[in-house]
Amino acid sequence: MKQRTAAQNIWFNKQCLKMSLVPNYVKVKFNINNTLTEKLKKMVQKQWIREEIISLHKKRHICRCYLKLVHTHLFHYLHAIEFDILDDTVREKVTPPIYDFYLKFKNFSNSSFDTEENEILNKGPKYSLDFMKKQGKEILGVNLEVAIQQNLKNN
Repeated sequence: MKQRTAAQNIWFNKQCLKMSLVPNYVKVKFNINNTLTEKLKKMVQKQWIREEIISLHKKRHICRCYLKLVHTHLFHYLHAIEFDILDDTVREKVTPPIYDFYLKFKNFSNSSFDTEENEILNKGPKYSLDFMKKQGKEILGVNLEVAIQQNLKNN
């Protein structure tokens, strides 16, 4: 995790240098305001970012060396199959979380729907079916006609 955050911070700082932006953590203030101090301020800020990139590279290298050391010790003490099992269990626990969202459709009517119909309704109002694009009005008219006739028969 530390290695990944260090790599992301390196990328961010390099992008800031490339686009001539200054991150919020780089604070340089001078009491005198003139063109010379402004140029000096920009130079100091760029140098600060460069030094930060160098320190992050060192941090990432130390993390990689430590990971390599742990890997070799584990591989030395464990059999290859045991190491693979341990590696698989660790990777399963580190998988990204699965987010469950609330459904967009809730059926409060007396009618019941199939699972396919529920899936289509849960996709939301912006989802459009291909057959509805081609013959939407005709199919809608036929469905309404059938619903009206069934309603008249029931009453």
